[in-house]
Amino acid sequence: MLSLAAVATVAVVLGLQARQESARAIAARDFMLGLFKRADQEKSRGADITARELLEGGRKDLLTRLDGQPRLQAELLQGIGTIQMGMGEYVNADSTFADAARIYAQLGMAREAVLARAAHADNALRMGNPTLALTLLQTAKDIPNRPAEDPELNARLSAVGGWIANMQGRAEQARSLFRESRRDALAAFGPYHAKSLDALRGLIYAEQQLRSFDEALALQAEFEASAARTRDLDPKEFAAMDAAGAELLYAAGHYSEALVRVMAALPRCAKAAGPNEERCKRLLLMKTLIALRLGSVERVRDDQAAIDEFVEDRASPTLQADAMFVSLRRESFLGPSSRQHALFERVQAFATSGSEVPVNPVLKTRAMLTLAESCLLQNNPGEAQHWVDQAMVLQGVNGLSSVPLLSAVAKLLKGVAYLQAAQSDRALDWIQAARIDMNEVSGAKHPLTQLFALNEALALEDLGRRGEAMAIVLTAEPILRESLGIEASTFMRVQQLKSRLQSRMIGRRADPSQISNHADFFS
Repeated sequence: MLSLAAVATVAVVLGLQARQESARAIAARDFMLGLFKRADQEKSRGADITARELLEGGRKDLLTRLDGQPRLQAELLQGIGTIQMGMGEYVNADSTFADAARIYAQLGMAREAVLARAAHADNALRMGNPTLALTLLQTAKDIPNRPAEDPELNARLSAVGGWIANMQGRAEQARSLFRESRRDALAAFGPYHAKSLDALRGLIYAEQQLRSFDEALALQAEFEASAARTRDLDPKEFAAMDAAGAELLYAAGHYSEALVRVMAALPRCAKAAGPNEERCKRLLLMKTLIALRLGSVERVRDDQAAIDEFVEDRASPTLQADAMFVSLRRESFLGPSSRQHALFERVQAFATSGSEVPVNPVLKTRAMLTLAESCLLQNNPGEAQHWVDQAMVLQGVNGLSSVPLLSAVAKLLKGVAYLQAAQSDRALDWIQAARIDMNEVSGAKHPLTQLFALNEALALEDLGRRGEAMAIVLTAEPILRESLGIEASTFMRVQQLKSRLQSRMIGRRADPSQISNHADFFS
């Protein structure tokens, strides 16, 4: 009789669950059909409704139409937020994840509330607000009755923490968190699962930020081998893998190889994820950055219209800021123009107000250094000095002096400004300090360290110390030949500097086309 009673109880519970699941499925179906009906009605009126508008309208509708089914509300909100974040609609996704987390918490569904709040934190980070992201992540960890020994949950929390640490310049902590995330992901899913690949991707990025390029490249190879064996992997994951591989090659100084990979990755990304997916947009920005490093600005002329759209897209503030910086650098390389002036004013407004991406001193510092470089390209060392000094003050106030790459770039630009102002002694001190910093960051043989050193050679040439300048050029030449390729304009400038030094060392008049120009520098 006890057994029969137990079986009957289980049957009743399962029956209730089945009816609840059926009701939720029907309500979810009706909600989705309602979205499509709304799109059809708009079309019949002659209006086109975008995916952005459809999702945002759906979010508002379900908060009222499904008021009696809070669990379904939260599930649909979490799904809509995930899609919005994947589309780069971070501003809209912020409200969506906040509502999902709130409803899950009210229902007492601790695990789901933690995941929703972690997604909310991840989205805040993509908006360029690491301070808010850190607050939201702590809120997720503080949710009552959070499962403490859940490897999937812990992997997610550690991963979001790792990305926050990276954005705040705490690379060592980021690496530690990503290692924890990978360990938990492997325990939860095994090596051939999309979530395990996510954890590995974060670890690769942390090693890259620490300039441990050999380790990062080895992990990238492991990532690609694991991806090939992972079943049912979303094509977007392969697009992300292409983007990460290209970014790593760029960071490691394999510039010509990185450009080849970007050129191959762009059409694959557009096919797998759509050209408006953020990774595809970032690939396009990277293509411009590599072209500038190679000295081939003309080869990205056709991409500018697309990048202009990124500059105007407020849905992804960090991407918008990056697009502004890239656009200004490109226009400054091309020379003075009304377009260059307009972009300069826009980046200047961003750097001084910070209203577009609040509480992100790293982005503000980068904006100021971009302004300084633009001034140097226009041969305006006085204003360049101003922006470098502003960046250094901001670095000190926000503790960014410990971000060595930013510090090295600031010192380099200050040195070049002194060089353009014909103060070669002071220029040499700052450029040498920048080169020493870059040596510590990336190693003496990294191509970027060698490009920094070439500015030291320019200062030594001005001071008549041509033998020392030639020694620097001879060290840099083979490294940059491999990194840039012999046809790159930047490498040709290295050759011109070498030829000019050789001519002057033997007392022969230099070719007029190779006469030193104080506006010339390597960046």
